Amino acid sequence: MLMADAGATRLYIKYLAPNDNRKNQPYFGGSFDVLNILPLASDFEVQRPDSSKRTVTKTTMRMKAKLNFSWLSSDGNEFRAPNAQLILYPQYPEVRFSGFLRGAGWAPKDLMDESRRGRDPGRVLFIGVRANGTIVGYLAAPESQAARDAHGMALQPTVAVFSELDLSMIAGRGSHRDRLLRELARIHRTGWITGKALRADGTLRDCQSGNCGGYTLEAELGILPNGYADPDFFGWEIKQNDVGQLVRPRNHVVTLLTPNPDSGEYSELPLAAFVRRYGYSDRRGRADRMNFGGVHRFGERQRLTGLTLGLRGFDPDTPKTFDADGALILETDDGTIAAAWTFAKLLSHWNRKHDRAAFVPSERSDGRPRCYRFGQTVQLGEGTDFPRLLGAIAGQYVYYDPGIKLVEHEGATPQTKSRSQFRMKSAGLAALYERWSELDVLTGEPTTA
Repeated sequence: MLMADAGATRLYIKYLAPNDNRKNQPYFGGSFDVLNILPLASDFEVQRPDSSKRTVTKTTMRMKAKLNFSWLSSDGNEFRAPNAQLILYPQYPEVRFSGFLRGAGWAPKDLMDESRRGRDPGRVLFIGVRANGTIVGYLAAPESQAARDAHGMALQPTVAVFSELDLSMIAGRGSHRDRLLRELARIHRTGWITGKALRADGTLRDCQSGNCGGYTLEAELGILPNGYADPDFFGWEIKQNDVGQLVRPRNHVVTLLTPNPDSGEYSELPLAAFVRRYGYSDRRGRADRMNFGGVHRFGERQRLTGLTLGLRGFDPDTPKTFDADGALILETDDGTIAAAWTFAKLLSHWNRKHDRAAFVPSERSDGRPRCYRFGQTVQLGEGTDFPRLLGAIAGQYVYYDPGIKLVEHEGATPQTKSRSQFRMKSAGLAALYERWSELDVLTGEPTTA
């Protein structure tokens, strides 16, 4: 198969409408779901119209991000489309595909040119995603066998306007979901596993530090470090969670994102000056040290820093949309913005999350060598998008929990360490997903309360 030969691990199709062409830009959905299946090659940027030609308002701004996209010809040759990008209209909401012809060494121009065949019914766009985050596209003409086969399947959209074709099912190996559950069942049956990690070349190394549970699970699943996004098993994000004891799992804390602020005084001041202004003396009595930490929840003043976490450009009462120039903010009582994360920054980080995530409980031994075992019950989340994250922040499920410190701050060479993190309790994870389930990996059936 053309896409499998090109190295795609996930395959999506879209039945093109007459308006899906170069002039109108192909429509990729009236939600932000597609952002979680198409890897970005750049962070989102806010794009404002030329103010000399058009009044700049909340409704005229948009966001854009580049894709590492190439076209496949019918003989399997690949041609980079260097200007391919996603255009996001967060006020509608709407996502469109742009720049996919300009600069490409070869592209299906006739089938995308509105003055030629760009309005022909029956065209089918195939999108393949590789494990390294690159994307390949193939556009099938209405009369082609590929298009006829795709229409014969009459697939319903599963993510935004796209239908997913499971390459494992096509190859007769069962669905990606089934394969994941079989592997997790095997790992559960194995029992205690000595800590280990996979190198990029596929060889194993010993892993004995306290955070090797995730590396051990990835090694068992054969997930190689690739520098892109999170551990990926055929489109599933794998999250190992240390629950203390499998027999009595605790409600543990999950770290979701770790971006530093990109606006406000945090980005304007040296970090040492920021901590001196908003931090506090170390509460354990360690000399010559100041911290900036503590749990910051939406709408509540944090007593140690004096700052309140808020959202500008997002209304929980209209949770499907947000302003392109909006931000998550930390502000003082008088409204000074101490730190802010623009929505463009947060959205770029959230895009690295997969549309599907598996949360696998683990327990570690106290002795040496350190060993891990993995639970029989796993949680699966499917269908997430950026407004769900904003809604979870507004609902106080997700909170800001920094670990920023300044040591030797009275000396000539103060030392700083910055660690920003957004976290939540595991019991609230379902708020981030459209579909949430708990499954017994041995039976594949939902667990009973």
